Amino acid sequence: MTALAKHRIVGEINTTGSANIVILVLGLVLFAGCSSRSPELPPSRLMQRPDSALNELDLRLKTLSPVGNTMPVLVTVANITLKSLSLRADKISATLTTGESVPVIPLPQAEQAAGGVDRLATALPNLNPVYVPPPAPPESAGQGIAEFCFGPLANLSSGEEEFGAAWLMFICPAFAGAFLVYSAMPKSNKPPPIAARDLNADLLPNGDLPSGRDIRGYIFLPPGNYQTIEVPITDSASGFTTTVVEQWGE
Repeated sequence: MTALAKHRIVGEINTTGSANIVILVLGLVLFAGCSSRSPELPPSRLMQRPDSALNELDLRLKTLSPVGNTMPVLVTVANITLKSLSLRADKISATLTTGESVPVIPLPQAEQAAGGVDRLATALPNLNPVYVPPPAPPESAGQGIAEFCFGPLANLSSGEEEFGAAWLMFICPAFAGAFLVYSAMPKSNKPPPIAARDLNADLLPNGDLPSGRDIRGYIFLPPGNYQTIEVPITDSASGFTTTVVEQWGE
């Protein structure tokens, strides 16, 4: 074989080897690029399983008897993760056994559907009771007469003895008689008025739900048979919202 032929073969071998190396390097670069991609976001809907350690929320539902055309549901939501979450209670929905999705009813519409705010408030156990102090005991007749008759006499100055005598002889007896008549009159047993109840304080609130904490309150739905409840929660760190779906249960 001539020297020129040898040189041509060696050159072809070197060229082929260089091409293989270039292809190998490009493959490694593409593989590294694929491996460095950020992980995909979790699904937008998360179906929880009963008693699963991977659940996002602990949901407890207590359905109350319908009031008119609305059904109150007492909901307790607990964050059982290590993340800080945010709850949008006004975006909760439920799915009927027929497959129809139903949003929660806002409070003004729920009051109207129930036949009035008083009727709805009467049917709901108060989650935020307000302490009303008992009325003060009535003042006894003897105590009232003594304070009226002898109180002014304690501050009489010199020269006012005649006024004191007239007070005791005329004014005090007249007051005592009127006070005794008033005390003997029958009194009403009507309890003192209580401030109107604010149902907004008993609604399931929107807001932060830190790890290990729970909140509770009422939501309102049309009366019906439901199979699931859908609760939207937002990861406070990432801002990503997931709809947690759980089977309806007491």
